[in-house]
Amino acid sequence: MTIEARKLMVINKILSLEDESTLNNVEDCLSIEILDEGSSDELQNLFKPVNSRFDLDEIIEQQGYEPVDKAEFDRLINEINIQEPVEELLAMLTK
Repeated sequence: MTIEARKLMVINKILSLEDESTLNNVEDCLSIEILDEGSSDELQNLFKPVNSRFDLDEIIEQQGYEPVDKAEFDRLINEINIQEPVEELLAMLTK
């Protein structure tokens, strides 16, 4: 079998995939260079690898997220002592 025939066979198998997780696995297995080696470093820095798996705990750690302390939040609400109705406050935002 020629290399061209093998390429077509692989492409046809990929095109026939119905399951997204299988396609994700294929994508993970392929390491395709988007940019030529001759491309500038500046251009290559525009492309960052994307993690195909979503991990909320990892994102929270990367972003340094710290949840709001409910007691402190309630204290600030009472301290501000807003008297206007919510509708009026929202209307102020659109002016």
